[in-house]
Amino acid sequence: MPEQFSPPLSEAASALVAGEPLLWEFRLFAQVLMDEIGYLTAAPAVAIHHEQGFQEGAAWLGAQLQVLNDISEAVTDCLNADHTVAWGLPGEAGDAGAIVRFARQVAASYRHALEWGSAVRQADLHPLLQPVAYEQSRFIEPLLGPLRDLGPSIMRQCDAIAALPPGASATIEVNVTFDGFDRSRYSEACKRANAAFSGRRS
Repeated sequence: MPEQFSPPLSEAASALVAGEPLLWEFRLFAQVLMDEIGYLTAAPAVAIHHEQGFQEGAAWLGAQLQVLNDISEAVTDCLNADHTVAWGLPGEAGDAGAIVRFARQVAASYRHALEWGSAVRQADLHPLLQPVAYEQSRFIEPLLGPLRDLGPSIMRQCDAIAALPPGASATIEVNVTFDGFDRSRYSEACKRANAAFSGRRS
């Protein structure tokens, strides 16, 4: 009996599980990841954080930076973990269930990053902190881009390998690199907010 997935797989992903074409394990991971990320077309609904005090709001924003760091570390650890069970040993088929769980775990980190950005951007903060919150919310961009590109990249690698002569050696790169982010605009927003707040108090 075919394995049942909850929620169900897309038609394209189900066809890979049923047909097991060349490199189906990697194609399935890529397809499920693209499907899951594709479902996240709109900004996720989040609870609005209310913090009208300047110092309290600044402290909340500072705490959110650690939250984003935790999300980044979680997806990095997930991608770098041993996924032999999912891919299968050389010469052996992979495990469709493990592959789907792996892809959905990566997609969950993508969703968490989106939710984080939405929560920071929509927070009800002291007016002086609104520009800071907006610039901080952009910190998700270096995380979202590589995760969004991972599925298509794996599919392209699979296609390239399928076009090689029989017996040719090849590897597939599943890990991603999260590039640094230019924080200059965020730093400037922080300086302006702090200077304006200090000026109001003097």
